[in-house]
Amino acid sequence: EALAPPLTEVGRRQARALRPKAAGLAPEMVVVSPLARATQTALIAFAHLVDGASTKVPFIAHEACHEIAGVHTCDRRRDLTEIRADFPMVDYTTTGLVESDPFWSETQREPLLQLAGRGYEFLLWLRARKEREVAVVAHFAWIFSLTNAVLESDDPKLKAGFLTGELRSLRLRFEDVGEP
Repeated sequence: EALAPPLTEVGRRQARALRPKAAGLAPEMVVVSPLARATQTALIAFAHLVDGASTKVPFIAHEACHEIAGVHTCDRRRDLTEIRADFPMVDYTTTGLVESDPFWSETQREPLLQLAGRGYEFLLWLRARKEREVAVVAHFAWIFSLTNAVLESDDPKLKAGFLTGELRSLRLRFEDVGEP
């Protein structure tokens, strides 16, 4: 298996197919998983927001959006020095990414509770941001965990998970819930 492999031609074609929908959105920020395939998907789908080595809105890598980790090298993030060189238009500083993949284990798959915890931490971070329209480009297991274990929703389509190369718009509402 390849370490955090890039998109295949099929993946690039799926990302290009997202362009019409992505062009109809007006994100103030694009958040990406630091794994190459999600970053590439974002840069291809939101190509109208990319201008060479710069972007019209911030593209921020967030470790919490990382695919479920451990055992499978395709889900192991490359070192920060390498991904910064490949994607200079992406901000790897704002969220404090460290040099090596903090979730990687050769022998143990990341527990689902930890994956859901990362989703929750991501939402707390997102809630504190000033941007109101945000695009998030991540991975199936992370999104599935977020929509089934972290977000509260009665929408069966949302709970069923996202398809590869699928783009959906969600409206999130954050509520402070007091003691019962």
